[in-house]
Amino acid sequence: MMDIKIIPWSETTAFPLLSTMMLIPLTVMIVMIFSRSTATALRSAAVGTLLTTILSAYLIAIFDTGQSGIQLYEEIKFAGLSYSVGVDGANILFIVLTPIITLLALIYVLTVRPTSIRLYVACLLGYEVILLGAFSALNAMQFWIWCFLELIPVIVLTRHRGT
Repeated sequence: MMDIKIIPWSETTAFPLLSTMMLIPLTVMIVMIFSRSTATALRSAAVGTLLTTILSAYLIAIFDTGQSGIQLYEEIKFAGLSYSVGVDGANILFIVLTPIITLLALIYVLTVRPTSIRLYVACLLGYEVILLGAFSALNAMQFWIWCFLELIPVIVLTRHRGT
């Protein structure tokens, strides 16, 4: 049996990068939901998405292609449950492309301006969080929970935007 080399995030960067990349759009999504002003909500979405995209560029810059195994490993254990994320050569591109595609989708949405733009952008940011969580999950149960959560923004958008 082969041992997989695991490099914790503290050896590469000063903060848990993957969790930060998930917390930014989640926080912005919550701000959007509770914000009274559409302009403020959309500005915060633009800033949050741009910040997550910059962090994904930082992620690709610090990723060591010469190392094998899991890099930027983060793990939190609480009450018998485990949250563990990391990056390897197979998922790095998906993690980097998710914020870029979200930024492009946000630019398109801000250009077109649909009627329920706040709900649409909040679902877009929620979907970004879910994809980042699923792509960086190192635990099979955690991966399937993220995959199940993908249904929430899809159902909300389908109910409010049509087919």
